[in-house]
Amino acid sequence: ESIALFSVKPIYLLSKIAKPFIKILSFSTGIILKLTGNNSIDVEETISEEEIKALIYRSTEDGLIEDDEKDMLYKVFEFNDRLSKEIMTSRSDTFLINIDDDFKSILSEILEYNFSRVPVYKENTDNIIGILYTKDLLAEASKVGFDNIKIEKILHKPCFVPEVKPVNELFKLLKETKVHLAVLFDEYGGFSGIVTMEDLIEEIMGDIEDEYDKGEDVSQISEDTFMVKGYLSVNDFNDRFDLDIEEGDYDTLNGYLTESLGKIPEENEIVELEKVKFTAIKVKNRRVEEIQVNLLKIEDKI
Repeated sequence: ESIALFSVKPIYLLSKIAKPFIKILSFSTGIILKLTGNNSIDVEETISEEEIKALIYRSTEDGLIEDDEKDMLYKVFEFNDRLSKEIMTSRSDTFLINIDDDFKSILSEILEYNFSRVPVYKENTDNIIGILYTKDLLAEASKVGFDNIKIEKILHKPCFVPEVKPVNELFKLLKETKVHLAVLFDEYGGFSGIVTMEDLIEEIMGDIEDEYDKGEDVSQISEDTFMVKGYLSVNDFNDRFDLDIEEGDYDTLNGYLTESLGKIPEENEIVELEKVKFTAIKVKNRRVEEIQVNLLKIEDKI
């Protein structure tokens, strides 16, 4: 279903745009065949990406497709030009399970965050040994009871992929193998992040939210003070507050604070920049869940 969702609308939009031109080409081709006395013709037609984009733009101007549909079609072309590492959830933002952790704490975290698939490591996070499916965990618990579960027996083999793999090739791989999560590794063989099928689909379709997705990312406390969720992406934060936090080996504010401090932040720990101050308000399960953001004025710095 997710793959059908990914494909059907772009195909439909392209067919809408191309339909008048296909009719003209079919009609003109028929005339040529009749004039030459041929019943068939072998002609290789090619059209460039820029020509298709121009056609999409013209169709938008003429009202044949909407602006959001135009953006979606443009993203189809961008999709082929991107690398997996550009859309991954980086290692610092990935929810992982240590197979040697207490099982009750593992279960509590999985149920709290509603993850359907979780990478599992042993000894260190570069050693990903499998993917735990929540449905398998619950099914096994119904058979043997939670106290008797051996997690290593129900792990799925990880789909390891180099982080420089083109996004379109990764989508094809996941579709063919019927796997919904890829584990990315860098040039040194270290774990760098994950990409899910949902990530790939959202590259074209935009955010797909369900009943388990989080609520409001940002809530305003006062004129210059906000409470922000740690999972908010740095890009979205920059757009929201007109800031320019530089990119790094992280995707979210949680990852940014962890990277800046060189460790998992403690509650009330602060990271201050020229225009903004971050205070970790709620830290749980090795990640910052809530952050207080103070926008700084010039007088605040004096």
